[in-house]
Amino acid sequence: MSPVARALEERFATVCRAEIARMTRKTRGLTPDERSALEDLSRQVVVAIAAHASIAIDRTGGKDLAQVLAQLFELEEVP
Repeated sequence: MSPVARALEERFATVCRAEIARMTRKTRGLTPDERSALEDLSRQVVVAIAAHASIAIDRTGGKDLAQVLAQLFELEEVP
């Protein structure tokens, strides 16, 4: 996985955790198993999006795309 895709995965995971925490009141009726399933699904979505970004970067030679993604998602400096 490219460094940008790894950084995207971390950024998206942070956003997912924040959104799940923000939705605590709306999801308080979930059982622990349902909450765990929601968190697992969120992680799977994050990994899938980052994997697609990594494939696109690799397919295009990626430097320009990597820079655009880094800017778009406010990533730290990535090679």
